[in-house]
Amino acid sequence: MEIIEVLKNEYISIVFGGLGGVTMAFLTQKILNKRGVFRYYVNHNKIGVSAQDSVFGNVKVEWNDTPVENLYLSTLELKNESLNDYENVVIKTYTNDTL
Repeated sequence: MEIIEVLKNEYISIVFGGLGGVTMAFLTQKILNKRGVFRYYVNHNKIGVSAQDSVFGNVKVEWNDTPVENLYLSTLELKNESLNDYENVVIKTYTNDTL
């Protein structure tokens, strides 16, 4: 029996095709489990406005004893959309216009 006749056997191709599919699925899951997908949502609420009005008077808003024009309360919601559970995740947030 020659090697060509063995390779033409339909059972051999089914077995090797199944093993190849299982191997590719295993490798794909290993790669996908290494990354975490997080989505975030930000909500900004204005909680204070400084104003100097001749009718209503002066309204002064301060944050840590520093006068500010507008004061906002921002809420950041982080959602884990991966299949992995994470513990003790450190989140650093930055802004470019905070006084």
